[in-house]
Amino acid sequence: LTRNESYTVWDNYEIRKGDYLVIFEKSRLIDFYDLVISHTEDYSYPGKGTEQDPYLVYTADDLTGVYRMGYSKLMNDIDLTEWINTNSPTEGWTGIGRDGSDMSQFDGNGFTISGLWSDSTRDYVGLFSMFSNGTIKNLNVKTAAGKKVKGGNCTGILIGYNTNGRIIDCTVEGDVQGTTNVGGVVGSSKND
Repeated sequence: LTRNESYTVWDNYEIRKGDYLVIFEKSRLIDFYDLVISHTEDYSYPGKGTEQDPYLVYTADDLTGVYRMGYSKLMNDIDLTEWINTNSPTEGWTGIGRDGSDMSQFDGNGFTISGLWSDSTRDYVGLFSMFSNGTIKNLNVKTAAGKKVKGGNCTGILIGYNTNGRIIDCTVEGDVQGTTNVGGVVGSSKND
């Protein structure tokens, strides 16, 4: 642990979920933090992200990073219950692509993502928060039993807000609630 002006740099440390961070200043304990890390920007997926060799998605953690990739393919059913209970037990699923990044292709491969729910007042709520310029295909999405996908403007079970994206052979099952622009599959969609 070294100090460099206004920020701290860790050399040769791998910080994982559940690790603890202790901050000292001149041998005096300043603070103690329990790190909660939901995901990082650096993922190691099998595959190359191309159409011929897509990134292979196996877990809910994998799923949170697909919005920054090229081609991704779901390899099994995923239940989001445990991920939500660990990472966002109050608000529920926060949505893939919350910052609106483009995503190329997501092939659900005929599998199901279940256990989805959210209880938010935010806009752009869904499995994919915002989706642009790509295709989602062959995917089934189910909300958790007794729960719903709840958000503000642009709320849908599959996608909150879709711009120039295509949806092919996808199904959704469950309840959705929002303030305006609410839909079962997509809350709002536009083509430029």
